[in-house]
Amino acid sequence: MFFLKRYGMLASAAFFTAFAMVIVNFLYMVAGNIPEYEGCVFLNGNSGSFLLFFPLAAFIVSSIHTHFAIRNNPDKKDMILRSMRQGALTGAAIYFVIGSCCAGESFIAYSGDLCVLMTIYTLLMMVFAQFGSMFAIQKAMRLKIY
Repeated sequence: MFFLKRYGMLASAAFFTAFAMVIVNFLYMVAGNIPEYEGCVFLNGNSGSFLLFFPLAAFIVSSIHTHFAIRNNPDKKDMILRSMRQGALTGAAIYFVIGSCCAGESFIAYSGDLCVLMTIYTLLMMVFAQFGSMFAIQKAMRLKIY
């Protein structure tokens, strides 16, 4: 039974991480920001600002998920940390793969630069998701929520 909970948490974290990345990208598009890479619909903004906002989105998603998961499974801290980190990896991969497929020709033109950027974003998101989970676990232990 716990097998299903673990992969359910991972799938949920992956979905909401990818959704948060879509929201960040959409906010850049609404603000009228000019993308660095012409035609890349999944990176509508400055690459440097995405280094802050994508990991921040992963931090928020993983801390919220961990907050609810630690209440139901207080003895599974390591598994929750691992699930949130893998959820951030999976969510970023889903977002970037779908975005690369939608970009088409423009992705091929910038593929070297974009692959490096996507790798950096994904690694930072994994680290920040781990920090978000650790933050939520420490907060739960301090407040004795579980």
